[in-house]
Amino acid sequence: MKYVIIGCGWLGLPLAVELLRKGHEVAGSVRSEEKLRELKNKGVDAFLYDGFEIESVPVRFRNTDVLIVNFPPSKSVDYAIQIHSLLKQFSQNTSVVFTSSTGVYAGFGSIDEESPVLEEHPVRRAETEVENSGLNYTILRLAGLIGGERHPVKYLSGKVSDNGQQCVNLVHREDVIRAIERVISAKATGKIFNICFPNHPSRLEYYTAKAIEFGIDPPLFETSETEGKRVDGKLFSREHCFDYLTSI
Repeated sequence: MKYVIIGCGWLGLPLAVELLRKGHEVAGSVRSEEKLRELKNKGVDAFLYDGFEIESVPVRFRNTDVLIVNFPPSKSVDYAIQIHSLLKQFSQNTSVVFTSSTGVYAGFGSIDEESPVLEEHPVRRAETEVENSGLNYTILRLAGLIGGERHPVKYLSGKVSDNGQQCVNLVHREDVIRAIERVISAKATGKIFNICFPNHPSRLEYYTAKAIEFGIDPPLFETSETEGKRVDGKLFSREHCFDYLTSI
């Protein structure tokens, strides 16, 4: 099969490498010449895409089996317009996997796929473009991402942070890659799924333990009356016979 990954960075590159390892054709975008060379050295058919030019995907990549959109909204002037333009460039036979965020949810407490969302959130507006594109799609709302050298405790170390009693909502990169592969093998569904590890320790408990594990100063937590979110990722597990294998 042929894959195009828009955004071959921290998540997209290891995903591309895994798909290549399994014998697929993989093309992927990056935003710099340096990263372009890195992708090509790993066997990815790489091209530049910065999110600013509306018609910037090379024509030879536009007829693909699966388009995986993993481009961060922070790198776009108007994320919804960018996603709209991007999807219009691909064949109607293309299936889309769009990596979204659980940050689109509006409420607190237990959060599932039926919970209210912030309709004007840039990522939610981009989701709407995917839903209205006419393409087969699956939207994966990812919880906080960890893996490799990336872990939020490194940014919290030694700092005062609030809401220590609220729970964490995290997922490891390895499980996200497995979830994307599961979606691809099952074909696009026209559905939205949360991807979140099922354990939800408190921020105080979790980040204190992780700081000790990494040998760094733990954060100092204050408590508040604000109720946090507890993201439920079990729908994806049920519908795709998926187990979260990499602990947070």
